[in-house]
Amino acid sequence: MNTMTVALQQPFAGPIGSRLPSPQLARVLRRSALLIAERGWCQRVQFVGSASHPQAATLSGALVWAATGQADVCDVRAREALALMRDWLDPHGSAPFDDWELLAAWNDAPSRRRAEVVAVLVEAGHRPARRGPANPVLLK
Repeated sequence: MNTMTVALQQPFAGPIGSRLPSPQLARVLRRSALLIAERGWCQRVQFVGSASHPQAATLSGALVWAATGQADVCDVRAREALALMRDWLDPHGSAPFDDWELLAAWNDAPSRRRAEVVAVLVEAGHRPARRGPANPVLLK
C-alpha cells in the first residue's frame, strides 16, 4: 500500500461548525479516491473493466461505484454524491450543465491528470464547498 493510499483511508475531522459532507458521503468520496488512486483513472468512458470491479473510472464512474458497488447503477446515494461534487466544482451553479455533464467535462479536460481527480475527491470529503469568486478548480 503506497503513502497516498494510506492517507486516503484516514478519516478527517473538520473544524467545528463546518458543513462537511455526511459520514456516508465522506465514505463515498474516500472510496472513489481510493478506486482511482489504486486501480486507475480514465477519460471519455464511465469505467474500464467490469461494473462491479472497475480497473479504472472517471470521476463520476468512481462516485457511482463507491455509492452503489456498481459503476453503471445510479441510485439516490450516487445522485447525492454527484450533486455534492457538482457543488464543489461549481459552488455558484454558474455552469449550464447537469451534474453528469459538468463532472464529465471537468474529468475529460485535456490537461486533467489523475492526481487532480484524486485530490478533488479527498478535498471535497474534508472541507465544505468553497464560496466566493469563481472556483479556480472549475476554470482549469
